[in-house]
Amino acid sequence: MSVARPPEDARTAVRKDGGFTMSSSPRLRALVVDDEDLARHLIREYLQGHDDVEVVGECENGLDAVKQIGALNPDLVFLDIQMPRLTGLE
Repeated sequence: MSVARPPEDARTAVRKDGGFTMSSSPRLRALVVDDEDLARHLIREYLQGHDDVEVVGECENGLDAVKQIGALNPDLVFLDIQMPRLTGLE
C-alpha cells in the first residue's frame, strides 16, 4: 500500500489521524526592527512557533529598516516606534 504524499513545494500540516492538509499560501516574510536586542530576540522567539511566518531580516534602527524594507520587500514589519536616528513613525 502506498502512502499519499503532498507535493514538495506545498505547505502541509499533519492531522491527528495521520493524514495531511495542504495550503498553497506562501509564508509571510517578516522584518523585525528594534534598537533593543532583547526585544528582537523575543519577537523572533515568539514567531518560531508560527510556521506561516519567516523572519527574513532584523534591523537595529530606522535608517537600516528603510534600506532593508526596500531590499527584502517583507510582507510584515515588526517596527519599534522609539528608536535613535529615525523612529518608526518617521
